[in-house]
Amino acid sequence: MPNPFEDTDPVNYPPSEIPNPIRPLQRTSGWVFPGRGSEAHGVDPNLSEPHPIDNVFDQAHVEPLEQTPPERHEVPTPVRIVSEGSKEDKQWRVLQSEANANPTQIVGKNRNRTNLIVHNAGAVDIFVGPDGPSASLFGFPIPSGSQITLSGYGAVYAVTGDGSAQPVNILMEYVVEM
Repeated sequence: MPNPFEDTDPVNYPPSEIPNPIRPLQRTSGWVFPGRGSEAHGVDPNLSEPHPIDNVFDQAHVEPLEQTPPERHEVPTPVRIVSEGSKEDKQWRVLQSEANANPTQIVGKNRNRTNLIVHNAGAVDIFVGPDGPSASLFGFPIPSGSQITLSGYGAVYAVTGDGSAQPVNILMEYVVEM
């Protein structure tokens, strides 16, 4: 059978093969279920009165929907109120200590310390660390005449590489609460 949707001249078809035109749907009254049409799918409707299908196709009953833009709620920029540091004074002082063969604490722990500069003023390399054993075993080396800057508040220990006593200059910056 030829394709009934092809655009061909029906005169060439024999009368037995001319397809019947498709009839338009008839409008009927009955139940209209929002989202699924007029089919009940085996469930009895529990509506009090039927909604005619004619009302669905009737444009006279369609009311325009008013659309208002949603209210915009802008997210506020997060603000952090800093009360620390408002009544503080930064000060500094210079200390001199000595590093020798045994790990020696050259600077103690200070929670108010903000910055620390350790300068090797001796002729031999020194090694610094956060505690005695780490300074002597795998401390950070400071060559003669060099310095390092530390920003923590923990104690600092120093030891020399050859066992001789070496001078160490220390500049400490700290905060004093007023």
